[in-house]
Amino acid sequence: MDQSDHFWIKVRTLGQYVFCPRAGILAAEQEASDDEADDDPIRLDFLPEYSLPVIEEQLALHLRALGSWGGRVAGLLIAMAVAWFVGWTLAVVIGAFVLLWLGRRLGQEIRSVLTLADSRRQAITAEAKEPPENATNQTAVNWWELLKAGFDSIRLQESLRDEQSKLAGRPWRVLRKGSLRIPVIKIGEDFYEGGRYWIYPQHEIRLAAYAHLLAACEGGEVPYGIVLFGSTYEGVAIPITAQLNEQFLVKRAEFDRTFAAAKKADPPDEPDAGCCSGCIHGKPEKANADLVQIQTEKVHGRTGRDGKLYHSECGDRFEWIPPHAQAKKKGLLPPEK
Repeated sequence: MDQSDHFWIKVRTLGQYVFCPRAGILAAEQEASDDEADDDPIRLDFLPEYSLPVIEEQLALHLRALGSWGGRVAGLLIAMAVAWFVGWTLAVVIGAFVLLWLGRRLGQEIRSVLTLADSRRQAITAEAKEPPENATNQTAVNWWELLKAGFDSIRLQESLRDEQSKLAGRPWRVLRKGSLRIPVIKIGEDFYEGGRYWIYPQHEIRLAAYAHLLAACEGGEVPYGIVLFGSTYEGVAIPITAQLNEQFLVKRAEFDRTFAAAKKADPPDEPDAGCCSGCIHGKPEKANADLVQIQTEKVHGRTGRDGKLYHSECGDRFEWIPPHAQAKKKGLLPPEK
């Protein structure tokens, strides 16, 4: 392939390409962020922190907030009791509504404190444990056990970029210990249940790609990568074997050929229906009337059972109707689909 057809690609885009070539093409054309999705440290009711000092700092803040809201609830209850005693019925009714609102805020603080306290307990009681560097099989890991084993958790400030492979990206975290450089990514909690987990080729290729970037940009050894599951501290170490590295290189080169062909109006073949069922790119949306009238916008849609025109991002780009689960419900697909 000519050097001019060697395209820059982001690691997350390559992972999408492995899942579905059409999704990978769309991601490449949109030039989305290089970075893995990060946690939001503000939403501690829903997402855990991954640093013990941060957990302890936030726990102290929420304990103070819990005391403050608890004091307000207690004060209001006393005021309502007095109002009831002197016969101020309206004040009691108003107080009940205020108490409901305060109770919700108090409940939120209680959930935050319990979540943080449990995370702190797990971090403190964890025992040092790490996967063997020469492992050839996937190994279950725990975030706190890895940190107890001496790894430093690093959040990279900038994306890694390798000019030779034209690959860019930033893993969710990098674990460093001596010469070891371990890329960490997070995937949905629905890939993990009761100790069982589901890892797919797109996840393995992403880790191999990050391993390639770390080796090229930082040096050191990258014997495995780690996948963490959703809002848990559980994960799995994936060995970066010679076979996985070869698969990564094959997919990297394959992307160049596929992307070059797509630019010349030769798109990838239609994927299996299973890939499209829940894909965001193929989800049908109502076509905006103004959008349809704009000549520069290409809308490839179909009328549903409700008489409205629907289209999707993937459908517009590749001129077809993706077999998304919602497309079937809306009657956009032939009966055999």
